[in-house]
Amino acid sequence: FSFPSKIWLPVLSSQLKEARLEQLERFLRDMCAIIYKLPLRPKLAEVAIYLQSFLGCDAKGLAGDSLILHHQTVSNNCLYSVGILQDGHSEEEREARRNLKNAIQRYVYRIFLLPCIEQVASNFVATVKHEIPSVAEMRDLERKGFGLLKDRASEILGRIQRFITSIQTLIVDGCRNDLISIASHEDYSSLRKRMDSKTGELYSELLFRDSIREHLELEVYIPLRKSISTVLVNA
Repeated sequence: FSFPSKIWLPVLSSQLKEARLEQLERFLRDMCAIIYKLPLRPKLAEVAIYLQSFLGCDAKGLAGDSLILHHQTVSNNCLYSVGILQDGHSEEEREARRNLKNAIQRYVYRIFLLPCIEQVASNFVATVKHEIPSVAEMRDLERKGFGLLKDRASEILGRIQRFITSIQTLIVDGCRNDLISIASHEDYSSLRKRMDSKTGELYSELLFRDSIREHLELEVYIPLRKSISTVLVNA
């Protein structure tokens, strides 16, 4: 996808500005995906380092030289730094848990690079954007009756939640063997006792679901964040 080529004018209509922002967002997302979509070459690791530098999330401050998609997970680590299952975990276990969640989220990220999954998500986002009322429509709903706009906002949020839950369940059920294989890596051996305990199956299930949902919220919510915020503020 080519970089937006038109000159940015000082005054833009809201529709044109939204279209430009969407185009720029798609460009950046395609840039992030380039290291996964290109054929494997000796210089690909170097491309990944330059890409991280361009996005401002290079290896400075990151543990080791791991080429992680830091831009995809940094907000997750802030929003979900304390989980219901982290009580009683040692520092080593917490670190292993964070790394395992990041690994699962990178796996889900690659799933969303599949054309069929990418199309499903894109169609859903486009449909929801179309259904979100404009400012004029919100004012009209307010005039027609108290609570109508709030009901509309709740309906839209409910639909987004159901979509995320359905994709979450699809990935957990359809990719369970891969998720178990990822979790069995020696890098996460400090969690082995918890995963092999009597409640280990529940522990793993919740860990998988939490990790997947966090990434799905990024895939679905980020493109809709401005529209959703507008509706919630006015509702």
